[in-house]
Amino acid sequence: MAGDPAVPARPVGKPRSVLRWVGDAGSALLVALWIVHRISPSGIVGTTVALAPQWLWPALSLLFLALAARSRSVVSVFLAVLVALPASMFLSGFSTGAGRSTTRGADDVELRVVTWNVHNQYGRVAQIVGQLQEIDADVICLQEASDKAFDGLFPGMEEVHSTSLKVYVRGSLRPWQEAREADPLFQRWLPLVVDAKGVRLRLLPVHLHGRVGGYRLMNDRSRLDEYLAGMRRTNPRQIETIARVARGPDPVLICGDLNTPPLSPALNVLRDEYTDAFALAGLGLGLTYLLQGKVSAWRIDYIWCGGGVRPVRCFTGKAGPSDHRPVIADIVVPGAG
Repeated sequence: MAGDPAVPARPVGKPRSVLRWVGDAGSALLVALWIVHRISPSGIVGTTVALAPQWLWPALSLLFLALAARSRSVVSVFLAVLVALPASMFLSGFSTGAGRSTTRGADDVELRVVTWNVHNQYGRVAQIVGQLQEIDADVICLQEASDKAFDGLFPGMEEVHSTSLKVYVRGSLRPWQEAREADPLFQRWLPLVVDAKGVRLRLLPVHLHGRVGGYRLMNDRSRLDEYLAGMRRTNPRQIETIARVARGPDPVLICGDLNTPPLSPALNVLRDEYTDAFALAGLGLGLTYLLQGKVSAWRIDYIWCGGGVRPVRCFTGKAGPSDHRPVIADIVVPGAG
């Protein structure tokens, strides 16, 4: 109407500039964390980054990208997509599966291996067995399976146990005596020589300590600095022992709960000599540990290959009765010929 006052235009410049500033600052932070971790992975910042939930970094990157898009700044979107997003993929341990093996030799044999920390869920053994039957693995490595309820679950497979570790094999197995004598750690772990489908390989089922100084990070966040320092001391010693004992020309698998996320520098000694099956043949984050049994947070369960063993495919199983997901790998083992 003629007498109506004009409605003032809504200012948009300031809100957009704030969105752009927040998005750019967040993207820059992700890149800075990536650089700091590359320079000093064992420092407190690098270790803290490694122990953060792995999904955090892609989630932050997408948030900063959304803020940049809302600000309608081409430069900010460019920074978020081409710089911050790749940095977040590195920080999260994202795998594309580009390294999976696609070649087969005439004598090569394919095996399926699963490792699973079942968290002593002896009251839900039937559910665990049902899930393992669906996976249909040739080699089954269980951690925290100390209860007798885990004995004799698969009558057609040979089995052996030590403390809380349990191994089932569709074939035959015997103790790997040289490994047992190499270090006291292997007195409670379960080094084995496995014969399956006509091939022989060495198997190291392991479970690293999840406690440092008698406490867990989840239970006492106020002692974060002590926990990080303890992790930098404890896990590398155990992992270096595993790498040393497994070293050799024969096919070998290292399977188990290492209580160490993939970005941890403690794993470098394994990365130098062995193949992380999920890193090469998996897709995504491969998170295996569930906070409070509900929220996937870290990939701390692994299948490492050495001595010519090559991963074809690696993936995590569905969440079940444990606070861990199983890790399943289809591997190729070189034949005797």
